[in-house]
Amino acid sequence: MTTKFIIRNDDNPKIIHNDLSDYLDVESILKKDYEYIYVSILNEGFILENRFGDVFKEILFENKVVGFAFYGLNSATNFVLNEIYVLPEFRGNSLFLLEINILLAAGNSLSILQPTKNIVEILIHYGFASKLSENIVASAISFDFKNEDILSNSNGAPDDEQILSSNIYDLDIRSSLLLMDISTSGRNIIYYHQELENDFKEYGKRKSLDNNYFNEIKELFLQNSEEFTQIMFDLKDKLPKSQLGFDIVVGHGEEFSDYMQDMIDDGIISKNKAQEIKDVLTEEYERGEVTDDGIITRFNFFLNDLDSQIDLLDIFQLNTNICPDCYNPINLSDESCQICGYNLFYEHDSDFIDDDFEDEFFIDKGNTFSSLSELFERLDRKYKLENINYGKDYPTSYDLDQFKILKFIDEYHNLDLAFLIINNLKLPQDIFSELLFGEGYVTYEITKETWADFANNYLIVDELKDILRDNGLKISGRKQELIDRIGESDISFDEFVSDKLFLTQKGKDYLNDYSWIELYMNFLSKFDFDDFNKFHEVNEGDFNEVVSKYLDEHIELARKKRDFDYLINCFSSKAIFAELDEHLDDALNWEMRRFCLAINPVYLDKSYYNFYMPLNQENIDNLRLLKDEFSIERLIDSFEKSWNYFKFNRCIVSKDDAKIILERLLNNHKDLKFINKEMKDKYFGKNRIDDTHQTDLNDYFK
Repeated sequence: MTTKFIIRNDDNPKIIHNDLSDYLDVESILKKDYEYIYVSILNEGFILENRFGDVFKEILFENKVVGFAFYGLNSATNFVLNEIYVLPEFRGNSLFLLEINILLAAGNSLSILQPTKNIVEILIHYGFASKLSENIVASAISFDFKNEDILSNSNGAPDDEQILSSNIYDLDIRSSLLLMDISTSGRNIIYYHQELENDFKEYGKRKSLDNNYFNEIKELFLQNSEEFTQIMFDLKDKLPKSQLGFDIVVGHGEEFSDYMQDMIDDGIISKNKAQEIKDVLTEEYERGEVTDDGIITRFNFFLNDLDSQIDLLDIFQLNTNICPDCYNPINLSDESCQICGYNLFYEHDSDFIDDDFEDEFFIDKGNTFSSLSELFERLDRKYKLENINYGKDYPTSYDLDQFKILKFIDEYHNLDLAFLIINNLKLPQDIFSELLFGEGYVTYEITKETWADFANNYLIVDELKDILRDNGLKISGRKQELIDRIGESDISFDEFVSDKLFLTQKGKDYLNDYSWIELYMNFLSKFDFDDFNKFHEVNEGDFNEVVSKYLDEHIELARKKRDFDYLINCFSSKAIFAELDEHLDDALNWEMRRFCLAINPVYLDKSYYNFYMPLNQENIDNLRLLKDEFSIERLIDSFEKSWNYFKFNRCIVSKDDAKIILERLLNNHKDLKFINKEMKDKYFGKNRIDDTHQTDLNDYFK
């Protein structure tokens, strides 16, 4: 059955606000106006855990409404993501990433209400969050708690009126963590929240928590406070910056900015009130009490008279770090208060700031650290070959970044937005911009080259017919026929003006010539791009042949190093490219080797066994798909050869047990989580494998 999508021809998503008298009910909105999305939610078994909020926003892909984001509002610019959903067939297009970047670029702050484990893993993928240990995650985007869901290892309960927020998440128990008091001797107060229904459905019941768990959390943060603080600052620095700075919101001189004048003209604010706010913000900006980062939040704080609602008596009752201006709870790694926009690094009264390690980390903005922890580096590392002579010196390649930017421009036609979303560029943004224009890859001009892109994205059929009619040309036909007719005519394009950026033919040729980079991004992202690029240039053969040679050398290196993660990533990439080449026999063998090694993990440190899941969903799904192509005898034969490939000297899981587990998995599509739990209890539980802990793979091979 073909889905009948809601179409937005102007590519502008519909936004529904509450009427200030009541909350929006997201389920009612979906049932009434977005039935196909609601049906998909029901079919997928997704649970809407936060039905009520303030703002419903459509998510678009190629003009189609393919999902939604649902927000609460803590203030005019402080958005709390209550729910987000994208139809399954449109996932993988970075729509959540785009939603985050657009929201932040507009000067808003964003937090997420009790995210699921899947949401946190997406934030890690986007670079907005990072693992501090195997299961503990730090996030640049804050996580808010629902007061009715809060649990604690102590008897104390937070104030019902107080918004609790944290930047720490535990993937193992699937909850945000708020470290309320861990620095005081003899005290350890940590808040977490109840298991979410979606997480329970996906991962099963949360493990029971005892004092050992909370003490381990306390020691982890106390012993690594400086390192974790720097990681948090690094994550915050990567967040997209507001494009609504002082110049745009307030402006210099006696005249109002266009932003403020539009509000006056629309009757949102009186001229006298606007002048008062302008005078205050100008003085604060000059003193440094407000920065470009917080100016739009500060403006709305005064616009809505929130400064008049501060209750000085309540500040001494709050057991948390607070803003020195509005006295609301803050995250100490934020540069500006999310409620009032005040600059938190301005020299404020120290009486209001608690120097203890509570809520967040010790903060010393001026202190820099020479390197991140070995653990953090390992989680973020890229694999590269060693001692390879390529015959000449190579400069650092920027082709990967350039490809990403041109690909983004081809879809969204906006260079500024590309720079917001694509972080850690190897060249400064101004140099990249000069390069793109200087090389003739992009242009704002509407020419015969760019006409089709411009017309397809920004003109409707009636406008195209008007152009044809005005020039005495035939007006019948489908939209593409009208576009082609105009493009093939002698009509001048000088009259068309666009603020959108388009690729020239040279830019499109670049994307075509370097199309292999997309395969790299999708399937080789764990491998260093410059290293692969050099190898690709000096080795003959088509792309997949070169990839195969490249991965073979990596496998030899990984086996020499006895590096578990390295080998797993090599096997995964080998299987993918074998399948792309339709070499299903090879794909089966590589997936089976991945299975055999994963079921016998030898991690860098024995403590990882407490969190390890030996069965990987992707690996098992791939084996199940390959089962349809091969007989069970062929699968077992591949298992036997794959097991022998490693020449295991001893095992955590015996060969016979591994074969039984494989057969169960191939015959029962619902057994993965149950078998993972069984295996953890039998092979990886506490005191089960004390005699097999190793720091490398040496003892496991002959």
